[in-house]
Amino acid sequence: MLRILFRIYFLTAIALVVFGYIVAHSVRQHFSSEMERYALDRTSGEIFLLGKYLDSAPPSEWLARFDDYKRRHFIRVSLIPMKEAQAHLSQEKIARLQHGEWVANISPEAYFGPAHRPPAPGEPMTDDVIRFDPVGPKQVPMMVTIGYTSLALLMMLPMALWARHLWKELDSLSKTARSFGEGQLAARAAIAKRSPVYPLAECINDMATRIESLLCTQKELVHSVSHELRTPITRLDFGFEMLLKQTGGDGISSRIRSMQGDLAQLNELVNELLQLGRLDQPQALMRSPVDLIALLSDCASAARHELGAKQLELDLPPLLAAIEADARLIDRAVGNVLRNAAKYAERQVRLSAVKVGDGIDIVIDDDGPGIPAAERDRIFEPFYRLDRSRDRTTGGFGLGLAIAAKAMTLHGGTIAASDSRTGGARFVMHFPV
Repeated sequence: MLRILFRIYFLTAIALVVFGYIVAHSVRQHFSSEMERYALDRTSGEIFLLGKYLDSAPPSEWLARFDDYKRRHFIRVSLIPMKEAQAHLSQEKIARLQHGEWVANISPEAYFGPAHRPPAPGEPMTDDVIRFDPVGPKQVPMMVTIGYTSLALLMMLPMALWARHLWKELDSLSKTARSFGEGQLAARAAIAKRSPVYPLAECINDMATRIESLLCTQKELVHSVSHELRTPITRLDFGFEMLLKQTGGDGISSRIRSMQGDLAQLNELVNELLQLGRLDQPQALMRSPVDLIALLSDCASAARHELGAKQLELDLPPLLAAIEADARLIDRAVGNVLRNAAKYAERQVRLSAVKVGDGIDIVIDDDGPGIPAAERDRIFEPFYRLDRSRDRTTGGFGLGLAIAAKAMTLHGGTIAASDSRTGGARFVMHFPV
């Protein structure tokens, strides 16, 4: 909030200063003669009194009376040579002064007039000029500074109140966008219509509504198609079994078994789609205390048939805090990442867990071809497969890592891919405690 306040405040202050300077300069340029006449009229009384007081003085007492007048009056009066006065005046005002007229400067305010000082006996004629300074030069800047400081402080209060209200509304929009990004598709910004950010909030709400509608339509389509596919898949599987029993030829039997394998893959795809769809449903988690040591050991045992002759190394600490989680989803997430590592590892896979500052990291390393840095975020998208060694020939549909990422997000955790010290890929699954 302070950043917004100071930016608006300083921009407004600078704009006012610039505007004030432009206005003052324009006024001086266009109304200089009127302002001079007004200033001379305002001081005409003092000019008249000073003239009467000095004109009645004999030449020998003129300077003494002048000094006496300076002591008695608040207005500062000085006697200066004509050349010094000319340095402060325009040519037009110099000519008027030389003709015996009083002239005025507006900024800084000063008045100049002929002294008419009679020379003392034996003294040559002088062209001295009387200068009036109505307010001492030290007092004017102080008064101006106090005035501008007071104005600046008065401006700060309404700006602070306005900026605080604006900050609250912007913070509300930020929280809405953050909640929507975290998967709370029903999140909307509640901003009053009279607010200056209401048009922005309305656009965000409209966008959120359209995105929610599109995502819901997509999820319903995938879920409906997956459900509808299960029945014909089951019928086909049953038909293949019956056909296999009635067929005696080895060639036909081999062909039927190949078709059964394709059907099994299709069935696996449907199951994974349904699993991914369930994770998007509200209240998808069933939390309970989970013993991570036992769960990770079970995941390692279940993945051994995927490894075949490859080595699986376990590095689990003896004491690891239990976490509140959905054991079924954690088992599925870790199992998916382990099976993925088993597919691409050349000789070994390593499963480890370590306590970090704010949670627990489960780390899975393999010594396979690794994952290019540009692809490490996209591999967690549904149906995404790499173009090189990690493709359809290794099996899978690109849903295993997507399911693992969704499960981690539901638990408030993260999953990330990086380079492993064994030369392949490393997956780090972080669980907050």
